[in-house]
Amino acid sequence: MQEPQTDTLHFRNALGRFATGIAVVTTLAPEGGVLGVTINSFASVSLEPPLVLFSLSQDSRMLEPLLEQLRFGISILGSEQQHLSEQFAFEEHPRGYDEADIDMESGQVPLLVGALAVFDCRVQQVLEEGDHQIILGEVERFEFREGDPLLYFQGQYTWLNSR
Repeated sequence: MQEPQTDTLHFRNALGRFATGIAVVTTLAPEGGVLGVTINSFASVSLEPPLVLFSLSQDSRMLEPLLEQLRFGISILGSEQQHLSEQFAFEEHPRGYDEADIDMESGQVPLLVGALAVFDCRVQQVLEEGDHQIILGEVERFEFREGDPLLYFQGQYTWLNSR
């Protein structure tokens, strides 16, 4: 058995055996516009009150603006939205996204149009653990639709067969 502290590549490969959904976390940039990053660390925490969490790297360029705003959006991507996952994967002002991909009208944070589910959240707590910050958020508004999820497994996108 490998020791995770001594073999991070193998540890990462072992974690990759867990299939995850793909989401994009968004917030407003200090100078205006949208900041976003693709994540697969999203999880539900509580139904009462409605709480969710995700993690960001300590050196994430999105961390400071998110903590200044104290608001974020989570958009869970559908199988037809791989292009959005790729566009937000580099943690910059997203390149190549179309303004039609962003919904700014229905809440206080940018959300992705056409996502399977969207959550408008307020930061509840931030925990520093290892090389990441764990962001706990209270969901203030959400919507969802039917569809197949975009999944990630062993370093690759994958899809469910339609029901």
